[in-house]
Amino acid sequence: MMDWRWSRVDELETQEKYREAICYMHQVWQQKPMDLKVFLKLSFLCWYVVAEWGVFAASDLEEKDVEECEELLKSLTAFGHRHFQHHVEFLWLFGYMILLFPDFFGEQEQTGVYMVKRAYEMKPQDPVIQLIHLSGQQTNPYEPKLEQIRKETALVLPERFQGSGDLQRYFKEVLNRI
Repeated sequence: MMDWRWSRVDELETQEKYREAICYMHQVWQQKPMDLKVFLKLSFLCWYVVAEWGVFAASDLEEKDVEECEELLKSLTAFGHRHFQHHVEFLWLFGYMILLFPDFFGEQEQTGVYMVKRAYEMKPQDPVIQLIHLSGQQTNPYEPKLEQIRKETALVLPERFQGSGDLQRYFKEVLNRI
């Protein structure tokens, strides 16, 4: 389980200083490209900015920043496929993001399905991965197994996504609504 806390980045995101957060993480990632946490936090924020651009009216972002995030996200995706394809955290997080918005990645939705499935095969007992995997299938939303996984996931979310960054807040909120 990854510790998603990164105090400087979490603080910048809380203050809606997205440009500064992205620039900082990008610099750190260029120095340590194989640091999975840095890679995933940067990738998530780029995805989040592109997905939520209309909501960020009060932030420090301009349209050109969003376009740069979109290009960076594509580069990060290619890098991730080359270097992190066997890491469960990469598989579930990118799989989830691709499932929701495949066009952002130049990918097909099936790529996201495959990535989440691989993460599930690697860690079948992980309630977060189970929930994302099962909710991505054409499953009855009231199926008892899915209901049980929702309850298990709700219990682990506070510990799993500690901190105040956008990634942590996003998954604590969204996974409680699936």
